[in-house]
Amino acid sequence: MDLNQLQLLVSRIPLHVRNRPLGYLVTLVAALLARRTFKYLTAPSTYPNIVGPPRKSMIFGHLLDIFSPTNIKFHDALEETYGSVCKVYGILGRENLYVSDPRFLQEVLVKEEDIGFSHPPHFFDVNSASFGPGLASCPPDMHKAQRKMLNPAFTSQYMKARFPQVPTFNAIAQSVGFECVGVERFIHLRNLQMKLAITQDIGGAQSKELDMLRWCSATALELAQAILTQRKASLKDEKAAEELHDIMSILLKANMEASEGDRLPEDQILGQMNTLVFAGHETTSGALARILEVLSQNQSMQDRLRDELLEAPDNMTYDELHSLEYLDAICRETLRLFPPVSFLDREAMEDRMVPLRYPIKGKDGKEIREILVRKGTSIYVALREANRSKETWGEDASEFKPDRWLGRLPNSVSDARTPGVYSSMMTFSAGPRACIGFKFSILELKIVLLTLIKSFKFAPGTAQVEWLNHVTMSPYPLGTKNSVGEGKEPSMPLNVSVL
Repeated sequence: MDLNQLQLLVSRIPLHVRNRPLGYLVTLVAALLARRTFKYLTAPSTYPNIVGPPRKSMIFGHLLDIFSPTNIKFHDALEETYGSVCKVYGILGRENLYVSDPRFLQEVLVKEEDIGFSHPPHFFDVNSASFGPGLASCPPDMHKAQRKMLNPAFTSQYMKARFPQVPTFNAIAQSVGFECVGVERFIHLRNLQMKLAITQDIGGAQSKELDMLRWCSATALELAQAILTQRKASLKDEKAAEELHDIMSILLKANMEASEGDRLPEDQILGQMNTLVFAGHETTSGALARILEVLSQNQSMQDRLRDELLEAPDNMTYDELHSLEYLDAICRETLRLFPPVSFLDREAMEDRMVPLRYPIKGKDGKEIREILVRKGTSIYVALREANRSKETWGEDASEFKPDRWLGRLPNSVSDARTPGVYSSMMTFSAGPRACIGFKFSILELKIVLLTLIKSFKFAPGTAQVEWLNHVTMSPYPLGTKNSVGEGKEPSMPLNVSVL
C-alpha cells in the first residue's frame, strides 16, 4: 500500500461525515493512523540480520504472545529455537529484541541501567498508582536515595538479628497448616494480580480489576499510615526504640538521622511499605507453591528433605538453617527453573552498541558478536530463559535437579558471568534495581518449608494445575478460571496429611 492508496482510503470517508465537526475529528484521526501505518510499513528494517519468529499480526506483532498469561511456552520456544537474542515484533511492525544473553543483560541491567536503558513510561505510572512513590515507581535519583535508606534492613546481619523471632512465625505457620489438613483441601496462596494498564490515565480507566486495585491501594495506604503513626510514637521512647528492628522502624530511624536534604518525605516512606508488602508476598508465595507442587510429585525428594530437616536441631541459628544443604538445593533449583517473574522489559534511551557473551548466527549465516541497539527499541529481559540456557547450565538445563547444587557447577556457569544478584541466576534480576529483599525471601521460604515438611506429607491433588503469567507466575486449577485466569483466586490443590 503506497501513500496515494492511503490518501484514497481517507477520501472514501463519506463527504457528509467529513463536513461535520465530529467528521473533521474522524477524518483527522483516520489520516494520522494512515500516516503512522504507512510509516511503519515502509520503514527499513531496524535489525535486518537478526533472526526471530515470523510476525503473527500486522497490528500487534508478537505482543499478544509475549504478554499472554497462558503462553509461557512461547518464551521457552524463543530461546530453544533462536538462541540468546532474537527479533520480535511490536505494534505495527516495530522491531524489538528478546534477550537472555548474559553480557547483553549486564549492559542493560547493570552498566547502563537508567542511563542507556530504562523502564518504559507506563511501568512507573502503573506502579505509582498501585503502591505510591516507592522503589518500584520512582525515577533514578529518587530510587538511589530510597535504596540507600532501605539497604540496612536487608543485609545478612539484619537477618541474623531478626532470626530469634522465627519460633513465633513457626507457631503461626503450624496453626495455619493444621487448618488445611484433610483430603484434598486447598492451600490458598492469596495473590492480588496486578494487571499492567495500557493507558497513561489509570484514574480514568474503568474495570473490575482497576476498581479492586484502587480499593487495595487505598486500604494498604490507610494501614501503612496507621503503622507509621504508631512507629513514630514508639521511636520517641529511647528504650522502646532499641527493641524495634522491623523494616519500617529502621527506615524511620535512618530517615530521622539523615541530613535534612536527604530525608524522605512521608509519602515515600508509605510507598516503601506498600511496595515491600505487595512485591514480597507475590513472589514468595508463588515460589512456595511451586516447591510444594514439585515435592508432591517427587516423593523421594520430599522424603530426603524431611530426613534432613528432622535431623536438624530444633532451635537453629541463622547460619545453621542456611547450612542445610538439601533444603538449600531445593530452593535454588526451584528458583532457577521456575522464577516467579519470567521476564522484564526495558527501553533503549539512545543508540548503543552492545556486545554478546554467546555469538548468534545472522540471517546471512555469519556470526554476530555485537548488536547496535537503536533508540526506542523495547528489550524483553528473559529472566526465565537465562536460567534455562543450555550454553550456561548444560544440556540438562530444563530438568529439575537439586543435586546439581551439591557438587561443583559446570565451568560454563562461572564463565557466563551472569549478572544476577543470586547464585549466578537471573531470578532476582541484577544491578541497582535488583530485588532488594531477595535474602529475606529465601529466608522466609526456608523457614516455612522447615515447618511444613517436618509436620505434613504433600501429595498431588486430583485437579490439574496450570501456571499463568500475571506479572508473577501463579497456579490455577483447571476449570476454575477463564482463558486469562480470571474468576478464581490462585491456589494449589494438594492432598495434605499429618505426620
